[in-house]
Amino acid sequence: MVNHRRVDWSNGAQGVVPHPALVCDLADLAAALTAPLLDAGCVDFEETDAMPDDDVDWVLQASGRPPPKESNGMRVGQFARVANISSFPHIAIGATVSGWIFTAPHPEGGIAVLLVSPSVALCATKTEDVSARLASIGLHASPGKVMEIGKPECVAPALAEPLFYGNQLRVGDAAFALDPLRGDGVGFALRGALLAQAVLARIDEGSSRVESLRHYDARLRRAFVSHMRGCREHYQTARHAEIWSLDLAVMDSIVTAQGTDAAEHLALRMEGRDLIAAA
Repeated sequence: MVNHRRVDWSNGAQGVVPHPALVCDLADLAAALTAPLLDAGCVDFEETDAMPDDDVDWVLQASGRPPPKESNGMRVGQFARVANISSFPHIAIGATVSGWIFTAPHPEGGIAVLLVSPSVALCATKTEDVSARLASIGLHASPGKVMEIGKPECVAPALAEPLFYGNQLRVGDAAFALDPLRGDGVGFALRGALLAQAVLARIDEGSSRVESLRHYDARLRRAFVSHMRGCREHYQTARHAEIWSLDLAVMDSIVTAQGTDAAEHLALRMEGRDLIAAA
């Protein structure tokens, strides 16, 4: 358990805010969720994995980010793991001249680190790089304490094109990959899953397939623009914001180009788990 978050982002003094959270291993979480889902009859992993696409009404693609595009931004993230260092259990985020850093206790000891850099060319390649970046937010670990450095991967927001085709519907990360800085991932996953099931239920009940899928497309595009606006605000206020100039220009262009469309009235709305006509 962690109980607070240390934020060192802008030119002001760093702050500490309450942030109760459980840090766990993803495989352990998946294992904990599998049994109750199976017991409730919600899924059958073996049959679903082996079932040909043509034998089902819909196939939901939920994993794998959309292919990275330079038109969405150049920033990249990479994970690192550091052996035990002297610190108390907390999570921390800080902006540095090299990018931003997120740290949390690692379930197997030490700390897990996410490093986000403006481009692949500027990412951390050596243990000394990781050590120096940690030192810039007040965490001191010698290069020898750095146990692993992951390869850089694009973390700029991305919206899949198309979001649906045939009997395939993209949901979750496969539909819309978010920037990890915003912390919107869990919320979007839940809202996106509720929207997807409501769209498919509406089609199954005999409503217009075209209208229902058009609504799904419009809602996700709205979410994409809203997410870009939030990211832009965060990156603009970061210490050393000038290192994000290329990505900020991209975010400006996307918000400007798609913001008008996102403001259009939607003919449908969610009510609980159902998709109904808007007033």
